[in-house]
Formats: sequence, structure tokens, C-alpha cells
Amino acid sequence: MDFMHDQLADGRSIRLFNVIDDFNREGLGIEVDFSLPAERVIRSLNQIIEWRGKPKRIRSDNGPEYISHILKNWAEQQSIELAYIQPGNPQQNTYIERYNRTVRYEWLACDDFESLAEVQETATQWLWTYNNERLHMGLGGITPKQKLALHAYALLLTELKNGGIISAVRPKRIIIPSFSLVKISVPLHTT
Repeated sequence: MDFMHDQLADGRSIRLFNVIDDFNREGLGIEVDFSLPAERVIRSLNQIIEWRGKPKRIRSDNGPEYISHILKNWAEQQSIELAYIQPGNPQQNTYIERYNRTVRYEWLACDDFESLAEVQETATQWLWTYNNERLHMGLGGITPKQKLALHAYALLLTELKNGGIISAVRPKRIIIPSFSLVKISVPLHTT
């Protein structure tokens, strides 16, 4: 997670709170406002947790919102490790730094936004495209959603192979939609 700064067309400063999943580079949220204190960060993280589940660890820099006692207490109550990068070493958080650059050059710096609502709407639309349609070379030329689907499929195959609780089903073929590009259809070998 990381913050970005920009300004509206009238010169007022705005902040963006960006959260990504390091595993599949999926953008999990972009929160936009004039001020984003620790309480707002926690609210955004709680919404992401409701949707995606709780992470084991959250990596961030040492910004005041991240080192506040409010966020530390929340993380402790949630049993989430806060992993801080070393001050002055953004390369220790390369995925979010790369993501921030993509946000800036693909949409944020391309328009003079008049309102927070306009920025948030653009961010939400872009986030869907980024996760579902934009191919990522760092993921082997697939989208973040495809990476997640492939991982889920691999877990399912492992469970079936190991005779887990779902092995009684024994389907002949599993079809996993890969989010608008192609369908993956792989025959299962049940011996």
C-alpha cells in the first residue's frame, strides 16, 4: 500500500491511497480524498478484507498514516503483520511503486480533474480494466484476474490429486473462465 499526491484543476491537493496484492499484482483499491488519515486507511483496508480476506502481511513505507498507533493497534487486533520498508528505499516495495507509476501515466496525469468524484470514478473504471483486461508482462502476459484464476485452478488440481475432501466429485473436465480473454479447459486424469 502507498499514497500518491496530485491536484485538481483548481489547484487543491488530493491524495490517493493505493493497495495492491503482491502475488498477482491486482489493484485492490484506490481511495481518493483531500485527506486520508489512519482511520480512512483502516476503513479502506477493512473493506478490502471483507471482499478478499485477511492478508498475513501488509508492506508499506514509514509514512505517518502507516506508523500511527491507530493502524498498529488495528493490525495487531487483526493478526496482520505490518512490514515497513527501510526509510529512503522505495525499491523494497517495487510492486506498488511500479503500480503508482502506471496509475500516474495511464490516467492520473492525462486529465485535469474538476472534483474528487471525477477522480474516484475514473480510478474505479481504470482499476477494473487494469485487473481484468490489461496484460502484464511481469505475469507472463496475462491479467491479474487470470493469474488468480490459474492459482485457484492449481490448488483445486492439487486437492484432487491428493485425495482431498473434494475428490469425491471427480469431474472429467473443469472449465475456468479466464476473465474475458479465453477459456481454459484442461482434462483431468483420474486414476
